[in-house]
Amino acid sequence: MIKFRTDSMSKEHIGRLVQNMCDYIPEGLDVVVTVISDRCTRFNKHGEVIGDTIAIPLADKHTGFRVDIKNLVRTGSENNKLFTLEELSRNLEQVATRFYAGDIKVVDEFLQLYCLDGERPEGGS
Repeated sequence: MIKFRTDSMSKEHIGRLVQNMCDYIPEGLDVVVTVISDRCTRFNKHGEVIGDTIAIPLADKHTGFRVDIKNLVRTGSENNKLFTLEELSRNLEQVATRFYAGDIKVVDEFLQLYCLDGERPEGGS
C-alpha cells in the first residue's frame, strides 16, 4: 500500500501520478488505485477515472468512551479481553443490522469506537 496526501491535487494531477506509478508494474497486471479523502475516486493504471466519484458517508465525530482495541489485544488482562470480546460481538451484530438496513455511517461509528479511525478523512461533525 502506498499512501500520500492528495488534499490539494486535482483529479488530473492524481491521474498522472497514478499513471507514472503504474509504469513500473509488469504488463498484463490489472491495477486499480483508490484515492480516499472525503470522497473516493478510483483510477485504472492509465490514470483514468473509473466510475463515479462517491462521497464517503461519515458519522458524527465520536466524543464518548472509546476502546483502543489494538492496545487491549497487546496488553490487556484476560478478563478485560473476555469482556471486550463480548462487547465487540454485540457491537458487530448492531453494525451488521444497521449496515444491511442501509445505514453506512455505522461503519465509521464502529471504527471510531474501537480507535481504528487513524486514516479517517476530515468530515462528519
